[in-house]
Amino acid sequence: MVATLKSQKKPVVLWIDDNSSLRKLAQRALTRTGFDCVTASSGADAISILDHIEPDLILMDIEMPGMNGFETCAAIKAIRKQIGRPHIPILMVSGHDDLEFLDQAYGLGILDIVLKPINWKMLVYRIRYILSNSDDSEANQT
Repeated sequence: MVATLKSQKKPVVLWIDDNSSLRKLAQRALTRTGFDCVTASSGADAISILDHIEPDLILMDIEMPGMNGFETCAAIKAIRKQIGRPHIPILMVSGHDDLEFLDQAYGLGILDIVLKPINWKMLVYRIRYILSNSDDSEANQT
């Protein structure tokens, strides 16, 4: 399954969350709306998955055991910088909306924050918008 994702034309979204119910909901909602959704249950799992796929966008929970979302984001950005592909839209999923949290998230270069409970239809529109603008900005950088 992982090997075929690179050759498909559907945008690939990596969803990182320790909550299995939320991962299933995300996979169902995103798959039904034209995305390939790959899920990871932890930051460490996500990093190993990134050896096999090139997602177009990453969504991740903040509060996870082991590596939290902030640590996972920093690790992903460092790895991508090393391989010369630092630009990937990352959104964080959280129930937090206080200023300290927002400062920390945006300080890491997070593109946006998705607050829980998730409005799946709105999320799909946000992802499509981000990806359409991401394609334009990457084309302009070359």
